[in-house]
Amino acid sequence: MNASYRWHDEFAFSEFSKKKIILKRSNVKYWVTEAYDEISSAQNLTGVRKVLVFEDALPRAFLVGDSQNVHEDRLLEVYYDSEFDPLKQVLLVEPVSMKKLKTFPGKWKN
Repeated sequence: MNASYRWHDEFAFSEFSKKKIILKRSNVKYWVTEAYDEISSAQNLTGVRKVLVFEDALPRAFLVGDSQNVHEDRLLEVYYDSEFDPLKQVLLVEPVSMKKLKTFPGKWKN
């Protein structure tokens, strides 16, 4: 199955709490929901949709100091699990040789 279809199915068929995790980990900061903040009026016939702001959405780019090997069929399941921390680990489908540090500041030294 195509990765974008897997993402769609994972999102579409999840509970709201998991949808929030999926959006935050997909670097989404603003989400226009199906709910309305205001009902329709003469000035705004369709009403105003509620917008959620995720202050803790993942940054656009960051470094991590650890990895975890996962079978390709389980990538989204593990990535969107609330116990997984994408700021600490990257998920890989193939093993990669890398030196692990006890502490990793997330910054590259020149």
